[in-house]
Amino acid sequence: MKLTLAQSLTFITTFVVGIAISTLVVSLSSENGDVAAIQIPENNQSQPVLGFVEFTRLDSPIRRVDFDNFDYPGLPGLPLYLRVRNGKRPPKRRDAIGRPLDISLVLADVTYGDVTGDGQDDAIVDLGWETGGTASADLIYIFTMRKTNPRLLWAFKTGDRADGGCRNVFAENGLLIVELLGKDKIIGKNLYADDGTHSGLCCPTVFTRSRYRWIGNRFRLLAPPEVRPL
Repeated sequence: MKLTLAQSLTFITTFVVGIAISTLVVSLSSENGDVAAIQIPENNQSQPVLGFVEFTRLDSPIRRVDFDNFDYPGLPGLPLYLRVRNGKRPPKRRDAIGRPLDISLVLADVTYGDVTGDGQDDAIVDLGWETGGTASADLIYIFTMRKTNPRLLWAFKTGDRADGGCRNVFAENGLLIVELLGKDKIIGKNLYADDGTHSGLCCPTVFTRSRYRWIGNRFRLLAPPEVRPL
């Protein structure tokens, strides 16, 4: 009797699973009877399954770093450390009309994505440099996580508006993409050189897109940068 019951349960289970699989195949089939291909996004990033991938990203260690309250390493010509509190580094002194007499920063943006190709989130921090006038430059910091601490991979200053100002910095397919306003504007070169493409700092007409891959211990330019119209 026990053997017969076990055999019956096995048969019923197999029958139900078979119906479920058949139903799934039919639901994925195209009109000509072929199984429809699963659509992969153009950016080649897999979509979250039941929210697990999305949850993992949101819970990645670097997202828990408080970049609103952080001591950023200084760049050449700047203080050794740039202390930001509550998203700001206010100037200690101002002139008679309120313009800062020393460096004044505000946390403009923090974005996350894989820029080293290891599948883990890194952080791209944009600190806006407030001058009290129309000039607009940015300090860009790229961090990754090493164990429990953020590690600086790269930091650089952009130019002013049409002279190499920051258009966008982001992660794409394991690469770091840097977009600067103007023609042939590349970090490490003279961003303020006249490129003949604009009629004033206010009015850039093109931007330069550079792609970098993390190789060894530095970002390396992959190919000649692209100049694109705005």
